[in-house]
Amino acid sequence: MAIRARENCASGMYHIVMREINRQNIFYDKDDSQHFLETIECMKRENNDIFLDDTQTNNR
Repeated sequence: MAIRARENCASGMYHIVMREINRQNIFYDKDDSQHFLETIECMKRENNDIFLDDTQTNNR
């Protein structure tokens, strides 16, 4: 079954969720997580339309 294409949101704001697969960690370590956050911060400077509300790690 084909996946439908996403519709553009009128407000232009989208909620993006990153989740692990099979309970595997998304980030290898704190440095990897920090690199991700720094990349997002860089993108925010270039494009003011990016908002980062919260990052959570697996608490198992």
